[in-house]
Amino acid sequence: DSGMPLAKVSLIGDKNDSLGVIDLNIVFQNDRKLFVERIDIRGNTQTLDRVIRREFDIVEGDAFNPLMLQKTEERLKALGFFEKVSIRINTGSSSEKVNVIVDVVESPTGSLNFGVGYSTDTKITGSLSLSEKNLLGKGQKLTLNLSVSESSQSLNFGFTEPAFLGRDLSAGIGLKFQQVDPSESTYTSNSTSISPNFGFKTGPNSRMQISYELENLEINSKNSLSAVLRNDDGQYTNSSINSAYVYAKRNSIVEPTNGYILRLTN
Repeated sequence: DSGMPLAKVSLIGDKNDSLGVIDLNIVFQNDRKLFVERIDIRGNTQTLDRVIRREFDIVEGDAFNPLMLQKTEERLKALGFFEKVSIRINTGSSSEKVNVIVDVVESPTGSLNFGVGYSTDTKITGSLSLSEKNLLGKGQKLTLNLSVSESSQSLNFGFTEPAFLGRDLSAGIGLKFQQVDPSESTYTSNSTSISPNFGFKTGPNSRMQISYELENLEINSKNSLSAVLRNDDGQYTNSSINSAYVYAKRNSIVEPTNGYILRLTN
C-alpha cells in the first residue's frame, strides 16, 4: 500500500528462554520501485475512456499499487456497465515499469417498461418507464416515469451527472408533475416540484448527499361537501432540504463478506 510491491520481508526471531518470550524483528528491504507506464483500456465500444479512468486512484507515472488496482476493479464492476472486468499487468519498457491492461465486456444499461391496468377506482391506467444508467457512454443516469389514468396523471424525470465539472462530485435534478381528480371525491390537486441534488465524498469511506425540493401545490376544493377539504382550498409552496450521510466499511463492494453500512438521513 506504500508503493513497495517488490519489498523483501524477513522475520528474525530472538528467543529468550529465561523469560519465555520471543522478540520478533521484521526487516524490510526495498531496492527498487515499480511505476505505471501506461493504462490501456480495451473492449469499451460505448463507454468513454474517461468514465473508466476516473475510477482509478492512480495514473501514468504513479508508483504501482496492486491494492489500488484491486479496488478499482471492484468499483468498475459495481458501476453495472460491464458483464466482465479484468485488470492485468504487463511488463513495460524497462524493469521498473509496468503497463496496466483493462479488458471490459459491456452489458445493456437501459430498460423500457410499459403496461396497462384496470381498477374500479382509476379505471384504465397506462404506464411507461424509461431508465438509462450510462447515457451516451458518459456514465450519466436518466429516469422517466409516466402514468396516465382517468383520475390522475403523473410525470417523474430524473438526471444525474456523477462527475460534475470533472470532479468526484455528483449533480442531478428531479422534476415531478402530478394532477389528481379522484372520481369519488369533490376536490382536485395539481403539484409541480423541482429538486436539485449534490453528492460528494467526506472521507475515504463516507459520502454526503444533499438535495433541495421546491413544490407548488394547488388544491381546488371550495365546492366540496367536506369542511375539512374546503379548508385546504388554495395554493401552497413547500420547501425542504434533505441530506443523507453514508459510511460504508466493507471488505468488498461487489461481494462483501464482512463489514457494515451506516446511513443517517434527515
